[in-house]
Amino acid sequence: MIGACPTHPQTLGGDNTFEIQKATPAVTLTVSPSAAVSGEDNVILTAIAGKVGAGEVPTGTVSFCDGSTLLGTATLAANGTCALTVTLGAGDHDLKAVYGGNDNYSEADSNAIEAYSVTAETATTGSSSSSDKPGTGDSALPVLWSLLLLGSISAMTLRLFRRKRRER
Repeated sequence: MIGACPTHPQTLGGDNTFEIQKATPAVTLTVSPSAAVSGEDNVILTAIAGKVGAGEVPTGTVSFCDGSTLLGTATLAANGTCALTVTLGAGDHDLKAVYGGNDNYSEADSNAIEAYSVTAETATTGSSSSSDKPGTGDSALPVLWSLLLLGSISAMTLRLFRRKRRER
């Protein structure tokens, strides 16, 4: 609530009061990549707080949440965007961004990204087949070709070197 203007009380006339409504920005949340693997992928949460009408671009901070758990906060850049990089555990995550507001804009929630999927990290345990070991199975072909190529180049280099020595 704002009262009478102290420098121009005559324009408001006594105890007249008025309330200024803050604008509510549209807050958009995006997540990259579209799905992640636990322990392997960083997840980038990006929020955009859009200006309302001819007003200024929102300033302040955005809190990124997974359900009711705060993942972190970031400060909006001059263009109204910010990002936070996190690593999420396996399972589904309900993500949202919450703009904290400022003198001109009220607090606002982003769109919710529900059930963002993070799959469990794949681990190899127990016995492994020969194709899981380096240099065996299908993985041996590139190694074999590399060795053959390297051997051929070495043999050709040696022949050229010997030929040049004989010519002297």
